[in-house]
Amino acid sequence: PKAKADNGQGMLSSIGKSISKRSTQLREGASRMVANKTMVSRAEKAVGECIPLVTEEIGVEMSISKRFQQGPVFVLEVDMKGCDLLELLDKVLGEESARHYRNIKEGLENLDLPIAKEAFIKEILPKVRKGMMDKMSEIVPEKMKLKKNYADLEIQCVALEVS
Repeated sequence: PKAKADNGQGMLSSIGKSISKRSTQLREGASRMVANKTMVSRAEKAVGECIPLVTEEIGVEMSISKRFQQGPVFVLEVDMKGCDLLELLDKVLGEESARHYRNIKEGLENLDLPIAKEAFIKEILPKVRKGMMDKMSEIVPEKMKLKKNYADLEIQCVALEVS
């Protein structure tokens, strides 16, 4: 039996292939990371650009600030400025709800029931806020799709209440 002289060529070839494979994996991982960061940056910019369209549709002045970001998830805080509750009800919960609100409020005023009126308004505000948040969660992705340079982004908005 003859022994084959290797001189370590087989092992060097194997190490070279392993290094080449690992280098390719690192390059692909870096490319994915850059692509993800670019996508998040575009999404953040898109949300910022569509907010004026949302405020125009809802008719409420608001300020928006980023509160948190981790990977592709970011949390925005929306602060609504003063507004007419009746108009807001109409836009958020619909004309019929606004009409009922107006009738009840006027009825309580006519009956001179200020405590009942105050309790009614206090109870309806969380419903309006929830309706507004849900409406914005629908409108933001719709408005973003209208902008051609962001049409490829898949955005999901979820309304969260701070407890």
